[in-house]
Amino acid sequence: MVIAEPETKWQRMSAGDGTKGPRVSDWSTTQLPNNSNTQGHRYILARRSIDDTTDLAYYFCYSNKPANLERLVHVAASRWTVEECFQTAKNEAGLDHYQVRDYTAWYKHITLSMIALAFLTIIKTAEEKRGSSIRATASSPSPATKSDDYSTGSSGP
Repeated sequence: MVIAEPETKWQRMSAGDGTKGPRVSDWSTTQLPNNSNTQGHRYILARRSIDDTTDLAYYFCYSNKPANLERLVHVAASRWTVEECFQTAKNEAGLDHYQVRDYTAWYKHITLSMIALAFLTIIKTAEEKRGSSIRATASSPSPATKSDDYSTGSSGP
């Protein structure tokens, strides 16, 4: 006996911008039935490659409130942002430079690394804001850039 697979409704959506432009895939969702142990809404979210329709990825989703496909895709796409954040923490704040000897030492190291990353992020954001406000308010070149006398090595008049 052959059981036919139910017709799945795929919708083409972007999961945000990647390094090569928008990350467009086909997406579909199915709500799972509630059982007596769970409250809220459970979903299976599926992502299918446009180029290779056999390339599928699945997400198990839970929400206190009903969620539509667009919201589920948005939340699933945030995974890349989280991964980038962890990679930055590893590169800039030494998140992965520890030796696990006991839980307390590991917890202190992770906490210090995350505080260092937060500090670096605040400093970077402040510098970017200050740099953009300086560029926006500068309407004329500074005195050092008005004359090329010093840069060419020639003597003035």
